[in-house]
Amino acid sequence: MPSKSFTVNQLSSVGSTRPKTVMQIQQEQALKYRNQQNMSAQNAYGISQAGSALSSSQPGMNQVESAASSMQDYIKRAFDKCITVSERLEMSKIVNNIIEVNRTNPLVVWSRQPLPLLPREKVFQGASGVDEKIAKKRQRLNRFKEDYSNQNRFQNKLSLDSFNSTNKDDISFDELSKKNIIVGTCTNLEKTYYRLGADPDPSKVRPEHILKQSLKMLKNKWKKKEVDYKYMESQFKSIRQDLVVQGIKSKLCVKVYEAHARVSLECGDLDHFNQCQTQLQELYDIGLKGHEQEFISYKILYLVLTDMKFEIGNCLEKLTDKQKKNSHIKHSLLMRKAYSSDNYVKFFSLYKSSNNMTPYLIDIFIDKIRLRALKILIKANIVSGISTKLVQKILAFDDKDDTQQFLEKIKAQVNKGKIDCRQSLKEVNKAVVKLRIKSD
Repeated sequence: MPSKSFTVNQLSSVGSTRPKTVMQIQQEQALKYRNQQNMSAQNAYGISQAGSALSSSQPGMNQVESAASSMQDYIKRAFDKCITVSERLEMSKIVNNIIEVNRTNPLVVWSRQPLPLLPREKVFQGASGVDEKIAKKRQRLNRFKEDYSNQNRFQNKLSLDSFNSTNKDDISFDELSKKNIIVGTCTNLEKTYYRLGADPDPSKVRPEHILKQSLKMLKNKWKKKEVDYKYMESQFKSIRQDLVVQGIKSKLCVKVYEAHARVSLECGDLDHFNQCQTQLQELYDIGLKGHEQEFISYKILYLVLTDMKFEIGNCLEKLTDKQKKNSHIKHSLLMRKAYSSDNYVKFFSLYKSSNNMTPYLIDIFIDKIRLRALKILIKANIVSGISTKLVQKILAFDDKDDTQQFLEKIKAQVNKGKIDCRQSLKEVNKAVVKLRIKSD
């Protein structure tokens, strides 16, 4: 039989009338997959153009522009959650997959589509779909704005605007106007804290001038290291109790809560520090003077280090131009910027130059921060490795032994004074460190 010959145009014409072979389909899918993988965070917002094309390719739809706009808004909201470049890259892949899945679905409503979760969000995602860790942090921040009658975690929960009917020592100043305010007659400078089980006895409550002497005595004892934190905690709580049951809200209140907050930070007691911080803010708000700027700086750092992004946003919005120029607040804002951008060289440099109680606050979270920084260093030096001396310098360890103990704790592989980054990466990524808080 004579062989058939075809021109290029004829071959093209034949190919267009025949069904695609399995190999052709696989080649097209492979090409499509490679194109999707080449998308990066820099052009991620270009996905919105695909939304317009998708909308215009669906015949019979009367709201093409609305659908495209809705999808663009969805993409924007998804990328607004991203902080780092790596998160934007990850979000780009996730959003691509979601759009691909819904490409042929004309019923998808982008305004109701749940936003994708980033890996850091999935870690804390509870079975109920609610970020339980963030919820607990917010609850802790607002502990004095809710009724805590059914909670027994803390022994002392005094508040200026909440009244616990089951605990007489938790009475608020607003409620005191409806009750008989007592005047204490006790003259003892020291008094162990006990939860009140009945109406306070004036003979066991110290008046304001005695409380001033008691506070001065406590400061001197702590300065001379004559007592431990357990004693200080009990004494501070008893002073706070006596202030509340007498309806005293004066400069003394501010001094007591500021002193208690500082001692709590020094001893790694975040629970009582948070209580004092919340009370102090309410005292400042009613016009009582104290070291407000200093404690705002602590609040900024605490919210940053606990990843409470919603609360830190609200806190920063309330800052005035004058407050932003304050040395304490300015230093905390610089640390926040360095931490959020993963610039740990700058962060630890600021840490070493910080003053007041800031180093004590950072020290509570120091292991968590160092682990986060070390993961980045290991990935950046995966081939060459990194010396332990450089790690000690960057992460502000006290000495060689301190550095070695930390590396052993997270199971990093060290050989001849150098971290084997390739061998250490898996274990370091799995490592978990605890906060340096006071143990009950």
